[in-house]
Amino acid sequence: MMNNVIGKAVRLGLAAMVVVLGALLASAELSENPNPKFWVTDGWGVYAIALTENTIYIGGEFTRVSPQTGSGAAIDTTSGLLVPGFPEVDGLILAVISDGTGGWYIGGLFSSVGGADRNNIAHILSDGSVDPAWDPNADGSISSLVISGDGATVYAGGNFTQIGGQSRSNIAALDPTIGYATSWNPGTNGFVSALVMSPNGTTLYLAGAFTSVGGQWRNYIGAVDALSGNVTPWDPRADGDVVALAVSPDGATVYAGGIFMAIGNQVRNNIAALETSTGNATAWNPDANWGVLALALSPDGTIVYAAGGFTEIGGWLRNRIAALDALTGNAMAWDPDARGAVIALAVSPDGTTVYAGGEFAWGEIGGHRRKYIAALDASTGNATAWDPGANGIVYALALSQDGTALYVAGGFTQIGGQVRNNIAALDAATGQVTALNPNVDGPVYSLAMSPDDTILYVGGPFTSIGGQERNGIAAVNVLTGNVTAWNPNASGGWLLYPYVSSLAVSPDGTTIYAVGVFTSIGGQERNYIAALDAVTGNATAWNPNPDSEVRAVALSADGNTVYVGGDFTSIGGLARKNIASLYASTGNVTAWNPIASGSPYPYVDSLAVSADGSTVYVGGNFDSIGGQARNNIAALDASTGHATSWDPNPNGGVFSLAISPDGSTVYPGGGFSYIGSENRSNIAALDASTGNATAWDPGANGIVYALALSQDGKTLCIGGGFTSIGSRARDGFAVFDEVSVPTPTPTPTATPTPTPTPVSPPYTFNFDTGADGWIFSGTIIPFDSGAQTSSGGHLGLSPSGSSYCFGFWNSPEISVHNGVTYKAEFSLASSLSTGELVPQCRLRANQVNGYGSATREVISGGDGGGAPLNTPRTYDLLFTPLFSGAEGIVTLSFDILNFDPSDDGNAWIYLESVTIEEVSVSP
Repeated sequence: MMNNVIGKAVRLGLAAMVVVLGALLASAELSENPNPKFWVTDGWGVYAIALTENTIYIGGEFTRVSPQTGSGAAIDTTSGLLVPGFPEVDGLILAVISDGTGGWYIGGLFSSVGGADRNNIAHILSDGSVDPAWDPNADGSISSLVISGDGATVYAGGNFTQIGGQSRSNIAALDPTIGYATSWNPGTNGFVSALVMSPNGTTLYLAGAFTSVGGQWRNYIGAVDALSGNVTPWDPRADGDVVALAVSPDGATVYAGGIFMAIGNQVRNNIAALETSTGNATAWNPDANWGVLALALSPDGTIVYAAGGFTEIGGWLRNRIAALDALTGNAMAWDPDARGAVIALAVSPDGTTVYAGGEFAWGEIGGHRRKYIAALDASTGNATAWDPGANGIVYALALSQDGTALYVAGGFTQIGGQVRNNIAALDAATGQVTALNPNVDGPVYSLAMSPDDTILYVGGPFTSIGGQERNGIAAVNVLTGNVTAWNPNASGGWLLYPYVSSLAVSPDGTTIYAVGVFTSIGGQERNYIAALDAVTGNATAWNPNPDSEVRAVALSADGNTVYVGGDFTSIGGLARKNIASLYASTGNVTAWNPIASGSPYPYVDSLAVSADGSTVYVGGNFDSIGGQARNNIAALDASTGHATSWDPNPNGGVFSLAISPDGSTVYPGGGFSYIGSENRSNIAALDASTGNATAWDPGANGIVYALALSQDGKTLCIGGGFTSIGSRARDGFAVFDEVSVPTPTPTPTATPTPTPTPVSPPYTFNFDTGADGWIFSGTIIPFDSGAQTSSGGHLGLSPSGSSYCFGFWNSPEISVHNGVTYKAEFSLASSLSTGELVPQCRLRANQVNGYGSATREVISGGDGGGAPLNTPRTYDLLFTPLFSGAEGIVTLSFDILNFDPSDDGNAWIYLESVTIEEVSVSP
């Protein structure tokens, strides 16, 4: 198998060739947002793509193909597959807990969940949607979450000063329904890294980098009353960071892990057991030689599982994970021997399985290779077959109450996929990986499909595929998944591993043209290029014999002409600099001679032929071709070899090309930031007449190596070394589909229509008259003892003597169109008498499903400013939803912020009406 140093050296020379055949079709308008259903790859990237009607084949350097999940996902504990429907999280997730009803509370350092704006904390409902009502909006990271036994309170710890609409120092108690902070407010002077609740629900233990809790001295660890927030006398006083906590089932012992040397008035290295009655350390002393970062208990409390960065604990050598006897502190025989730090632990409800997450990426755990996440047999310590694999660090784990789902959280972007070494097939309808698994032992640089879509030809620096020895080139029967007997066996060349870098199949399927780095193939001496019999794999008599590497090959539509590009200076016995055309019948060089040149090392890396055969598009690294100054891309006349006036002039290399079926658009991919007179990052769409970049601008943050366009031009597949494209996290592979054109919505009748409600023409929720039957039809959630009422039909919210009140109204679901701008006009009034008493009101449009923009909000004036609202005042909220389809659903919401009864305990805020209407259509 070729090592990555060599692979990186030649990746810039990969040839991605696309020839679009068939009837000329109108050019499709592609979305700038990648289709979220398609799985992506780990590793270095995707270098080759081949399409059929039902399947997308990808090749490159990767070991897995997985859903693009973002940094958190629910995984089935039986299959290891992703539980479908959960939203993608943009950022780090550091903490997660089950909500007890199939959903999850998550915390970390993120800004959006499922496209909805959520700052560092969110609630995911059991159906996978983001809870539109729960938005504590923390201004800093959340590192620990705990829910009370009765589900009435969510406790959050981290590094923040504002959460749930209130000032809170690093710790807070949140209402589980609307996310507002309760009056519970102990506060710390440093961040809180761990929380754990006593079994009886009366005491919350906390740990972190603080020296004060609730105004009292507490070094790194403390306890507060779960109801009042008062600090308890419990004071173990650690001398260093405590980062992990666990409590025994009987509530008598708190286990603490971290990086310390003393705690509970005793010398204890990094792990200790503390009496809950006194705070003193017990005699239990495993004495870890480095930090303990995670703790978990067996269901009966007899085993303490510890994880971190240690290599010795409980008197035995144990690499980063161990099972400790809860009575003696001695390490048990259980020894998964992790070859990387373990940061998170969870134990199944029946105690048979221990889930471990952390930094182990390429090393073993439990005797098997596992990437960042593993399930370990609680009896043997061996890793089970469960293997979802992540592509980044796992920071937190939480099991559903029934143990059927494990929410995995961390710094990864994908999890829950399948092992696929360097080649995979994706279902074009579902986007998921198929069962095809040839298992290549080296990178795949080229793919080509037979005309009947049954044989996939594969090229690259590999020596084995499908369990068969194949050097540099092979054929796979995609119906059976087996490697065929076809074996040209590329060998020789100036690299350790000779390879085929580009492939083309003749229209009749009888001949395979292979180019790359080799001196022998198909049983004959052939330098850098050969024509192979599709039945026998033998090289034909066709032998152009170039003097250096050929990187790209493309055929004319009739198959009579073979275009080649590379690093050569002669081919077929004639001088041809880096580009030539050959007769398919003889291998002789034609008179066509564009001459690609430049400094210091010019080459042609990609070729594509227009469907009518009149134009050959060329990409690579050059500054002159076809007799004209052209930087890295050009259009050549197929008859004369002269460069046309078409001149996009990119500022970097072009490594892949695709042409729309009607020939109106050319898609280049490569390593540029400017092309077609516009800023474009590595991918663009160019007008085939002018060379100017079109408005289509997804932008990739890494090199694009491969492009493949469907024959109808409605789907563009992109492969490369990027991790983001179209402003979305996408690792190595993305699919862009045709933009759906919105269809007109019917005019609503005078009678109420079932939800979701059409929006065009304008629709009004009229609380004044109730004419639409909509008085109190929404969800009204008062906080504490707040009240709601109506006055002349108005929807009213008041503190009604409570300490604070946060009113909330949520509309029914409303159907809206993709890319259309809407205005929601809220009309508000109140019984307040002076401007000093005006509270703030928040207006929101929350995207329920789909993909793209989500929560939008406007905060009204108030909270001590502005005029009274006795006369109704309107506030406008503009939003433009973006969905994966033509339509989607939003809800409107209205809530009151900071309404203090000291302002006016008998005052009311009234929502008089809400009108939503289209105001523009995005171009």
